Amino acid sequence: MPNKKTQKITKNWFFKNSDFLETEILEIEDDLKIAFFDKWENIKKIILGKNCFLEYFSFFEWEKKLEKNIIISWENSSAEIKSFLISGNNEKLKAKISGKINSSYSKINSKIISIAKENWNIDLDWIIKIGENIEKVEWYLVEKNIFIWEKANIIWIPTLLVSSSDVKASHSCSIEKISDSKLFYLRSRWIEKNNALQIMIEGYIFDLFKCLNMIDKEFYEKLVIKIKEKLI
Repeated sequence: MPNKKTQKITKNWFFKNSDFLETEILEIEDDLKIAFFDKWENIKKIILGKNCFLEYFSFFEWEKKLEKNIIISWENSSAEIKSFLISGNNEKLKAKISGKINSSYSKINSKIISIAKENWNIDLDWIIKIGENIEKVEWYLVEKNIFIWEKANIIWIPTLLVSSSDVKASHSCSIEKISDSKLFYLRSRWIEKNNALQIMIEGYIFDLFKCLNMIDKEFYEKLVIKIKEKLI
């Protein structure tokens, strides 16, 4: 594809951010089903056409100021947004992930898992915007924050801006530490602590990216290895 700030996706496929390294805006044409994996900061906006489905996966890990915006512009479109966040050693990952629904009969499910290791910092803003004079719209946001060690910092600010009345929308947040009892159970089966921790982390990854595993198993397995290397 030619290098342009704005590019269009015109076929059903599994795309990766590496396919669009010089692109800032992706437009998905009508009637397409797209899976997309996002790793870098260059793509700022993804715009869905009519009757589209987007399965969006992302993994962000280092000290960057990331901004992502997913917009449904036409009716009968939906998106599944799944993001995995970790920060670099003693650094901060600051991410702003937002979305806007401008059309009726549209839906977005969003799920984020943030994992904080010792002295790591994650600062995440989630902004949900639902436009005026639209109906039968749904948006659900779930965030799970997991602490591996004792000292870490996760800041999450969810913002829900709704301008229509025929809307179902919700957000939830949970904070948990890697369970000592679960680690003890695994270690009682003669599994070393680091291996037990890897098993638990891989469970969180699979919970978020299980559809990616079905789309491209080899890519998923390499991603799991990379994430575990960063965390263990």
